[in-house]
Amino acid sequence: MDNHNVDMCAKSKRISFIALNSFLLQLLLPLECHQILCKKDLIFLVHSG
Repeated sequence: MDNHNVDMCAKSKRISFIALNSFLLQLLLPLECHQILCKKDLIFLVHSG
């Protein structure tokens, strides 16, 4: 494989890695936000109660 092919291969691997990461983020972010909101609500309830 010459340098161009190696470069293209590395780029496609990087792109698929980024795509996988963004997919995982889309799955995890709602969970994270939900947990953070729940924690905020709990703290708010504790303080107001």
